Amino acid sequence: MRILVTGGAGFIGSHLCERLLADGHDVTCLDNFLSGARRNVAHLEAHPRFTLRVHDVTLPFEAEADRIYHLACPASPRHYQSDPVSTVRTNVLGTVHALDLARWSRARLLLDYRMLFFVYSCVIMHSVM
Repeated sequence: MRILVTGGAGFIGSHLCERLLADGHDVTCLDNFLSGARRNVAHLEAHPRFTLRVHDVTLPFEAEADRIYHLACPASPRHYQSDPVSTVRTNVLGTVHALDLARWSRARLLLDYRMLFFVYSCVIMHSVM
C-alpha cells in the first residue's frame, strides 16, 4: 500500500514511518522540519520503499497514496506559543490540503486529534479573554 505521512519527521510520525515500512508499505514522509527533525528519519532515507519530501503543508501537495496519516502539527507549546498564527495556518490549511488529496486520490485519511484540540483550545482561550 502507498502511504503518505504528513509530519513524518516528528516523534510520532517517524515511528509510524518505521512501522509502516516494517509492515511492507511504500511510505512517503512529507515534512518541512519546523517541529520535526531530519535526524528522526535519516536512518530510513536509504530504504527502497521510503521517500522523504521536504514540503510545507500550508501549500498544496500531490502524492500517490492509498492512505494518508495527517500528523503535521506543531504540537508542543514551545512551537505554537512562539507563532500561534502559523500553527493555526498549518493545522487548517494542512488539513484542507490533506482532505483535497484524499478526495482526489480516493485515499483514506487519518487526522491527528492534536489539531482539533489546538483549535478548540484557541476558541476557549479567546472566549475567556
